[in-house]
Amino acid sequence: MTTRFSLRSFAFPRLALATMVLAAALLAACGGGGGGGSTSTSSGTTYVTAAAPGELVTYTVDTTALTYSYTITESQYGLTGTTGSGTLTSLGNHAYSLSGIANSRIVTLPNGFMMGAIRHDFNDGNGVKTYPVVGMTNPTSTLAGLAGTYNFISRGCITGSGCTTKYGTIRINNDATWNYCPSVNVASGSPACGATSMGSVSSLGSGKYALAVSGTTVGTVLAMTSGGQTVLMVDLKDTSTGGSSLGKGFIVASTQTAVNTTQTDGTWFAHGSSGYTAVFTTSGNAVHYSQVNGSAANTNATVTLDNPWTGMALSPTSTPVMLAGQGVYVNANTANGYIEVGLKYN
Repeated sequence: MTTRFSLRSFAFPRLALATMVLAAALLAACGGGGGGGSTSTSSGTTYVTAAAPGELVTYTVDTTALTYSYTITESQYGLTGTTGSGTLTSLGNHAYSLSGIANSRIVTLPNGFMMGAIRHDFNDGNGVKTYPVVGMTNPTSTLAGLAGTYNFISRGCITGSGCTTKYGTIRINNDATWNYCPSVNVASGSPACGATSMGSVSSLGSGKYALAVSGTTVGTVLAMTSGGQTVLMVDLKDTSTGGSSLGKGFIVASTQTAVNTTQTDGTWFAHGSSGYTAVFTTSGNAVHYSQVNGSAANTNATVTLDNPWTGMALSPTSTPVMLAGQGVYVNANTANGYIEVGLKYN
């Protein structure tokens, strides 16, 4: 199935807008969950989030006082305990601009999902940068709620080797093991990835789970389920080197669901790992795009949905996009380690 959109530039490191529009069908449907790990009080709602560089972050948004604050609780760059805070300006429909982080946005949805930003020097040679964070209020507290087959897009950075993005499938098994299958749909029964478990899954409490390989933790998982669909966030912390390393970074994944194009209409905001941000609106096949930070030229694009398998999409240049329902999308450029996350807020 293909859909044609009128969009802005499709080149990286600019936002890959054609894929954004189609991918915009996902995580907003994921709201419920049943576990610990969040608070909602008169002083705001606290979300458990993962950040693109490979950090776990508690992020509090007070939409009454119009303030935000966050603390990096686990860092791969020596930033554990680092905080940030500021004020919000309402843009309507659950979207807010942030003081202190230019051009960025916070979007909080009634179902418990959010997207925001953090800005720091991550001691990776790139200086001070703004990165997207995505998270949830109530991660699931049971392995049964975690188990399933997921599409994923990841960004991982390996010391001395740079950053790469990958797409594929992850399977969390009921026996507390897991499979990681880049470029492969494990649901197809491929023996190259489906026959052998990658490692173990264990609870850390408060809705967090450890992914381990040969006894070494390589990631922390959060998951939330709503409407029969589960979404995973994985904070990657694999410090090993070589081709099998997952690196330091994050994974966004969702259970496989066919793309529903009726869910793409609306207004979207996106953060990219290179610092680009954008707002765009969609109505049927028409897209109006305005980049908050940077510039782009007009173009048209056709994106193939449910390709290379259910719940994924490919751009004309085979850029992978992961779709998850009706509110968040993720896409990546596997050639240069760029990733972006978008959230539908109207």
